[in-house]
Amino acid sequence: MLSTATALGTLDTLTDGERDRISGLRLDGDGAYVYWMTPGEMYRISHDGRGWVVSGGGWFTPGRPYRLTRAGLAIRSLPIVFHGEEKLNPFIVYQVSTGYPSGWELWALT
Repeated sequence: MLSTATALGTLDTLTDGERDRISGLRLDGDGAYVYWMTPGEMYRISHDGRGWVVSGGGWFTPGRPYRLTRAGLAIRSLPIVFHGEEKLNPFIVYQVSTGYPSGWELWALT
């Protein structure tokens, strides 16, 4: 099955010099991770019926959910540079990847 990727914008992110984060969000799994995105890696964000889970990257352990949250609470959108928030649709899978020099790009896969 072929997917169509639609660019949604550049995520509002911060860096600690080694890893990046989506502003205001963290990744909850076997701990709480604030800076978890490694430049050069690609991540998928999908809804599992309970919340938004992230997969991909060198740290990902299959079968373990890593939930994208705002202070432990479920999210409904992601912060986008220049136009606020991108509301997430639970029926769409999203991809996040670095788009140099612009930063982390959000894509909808349909």
